[in-house]
Amino acid sequence: MFGRFAQLVGALVRFLHIAGPARWIFDWTIYRPYLAFLRFRIIDDLIRAKDSGQLTSTKDVREFLSLISPTSSMLNPIRVGPLSDGGYVVPKEIFEVKALFSPGVAQSSDFELEFASRGIPCFLADASVERPPVDHHNFRFLKRFIGAKSNGDFISMADWINASGAGSSNLALQMDIEGAEWDVLQVSGWLSSFRFLVIELHDLEKVWFRTDAPRLLSALRNVSKDFECVLTVGNNFGPLVEFGDFAFPKTVEVTYVRRGDSSIGNSIKTDELAGVIAKNNPRLPSVEFKPIRG
Repeated sequence: MFGRFAQLVGALVRFLHIAGPARWIFDWTIYRPYLAFLRFRIIDDLIRAKDSGQLTSTKDVREFLSLISPTSSMLNPIRVGPLSDGGYVVPKEIFEVKALFSPGVAQSSDFELEFASRGIPCFLADASVERPPVDHHNFRFLKRFIGAKSNGDFISMADWINASGAGSSNLALQMDIEGAEWDVLQVSGWLSSFRFLVIELHDLEKVWFRTDAPRLLSALRNVSKDFECVLTVGNNFGPLVEFGDFAFPKTVEVTYVRRGDSSIGNSIKTDELAGVIAKNNPRLPSVEFKPIRG
């Protein structure tokens, strides 16, 4: 119940952050207290789960965080999209792909437009909107949600790729589907079509719960079979979750590259990222993701 309420409030404030005339006042008077309240409720839920024996092991939490901790770098990192929410840091080689798949249509399509302007077909999907915020002749919009299976308003990634005619290799994915990613990423097969993945992972605090940890771990293990994490950035539209020996953002943006790809560097180079990483909301404090090894 509370999780759904938090998602609705989060979606509202994201919209107002982009479209509102008094964004600075809104962020300071409403959004900051909302973040504090959200953090309090998360910690309260975790304490209750601990008292009732519903927490998973710290071993599971450590493995989860290690699976989204960068193990290599990008040789040529660039930022695609705005210097705020909706922009992502990716290898410049991402523009070599045949097509971009972007499930989850936001208030801005600046990221997708940079591909479309280079002649790269962009496939967008979201049943909650009638169309993307802007038109482009290289946009292909589908009014469906992305799910683990095709059913009703939902279409699976495999079926979407097959129906697109974009081919089955050298594709890029930018996914922001508000928590539905965990079920989608557990499905094997379709990931083999992609060279690059940029995924927003939501509700990371759920890894603490015994009922949710297996699902989240299964998704990340599935991705990590063939992809290497090269960057993880905290999204400051959500709070930092501090519990036990761990502190991590509620939401992160992760860039993956297929293992063995020529765009992967041999070491992690934080200095080269300083000019391309930006806060999702420039008026709110950063929430840092600290990598965990093993």
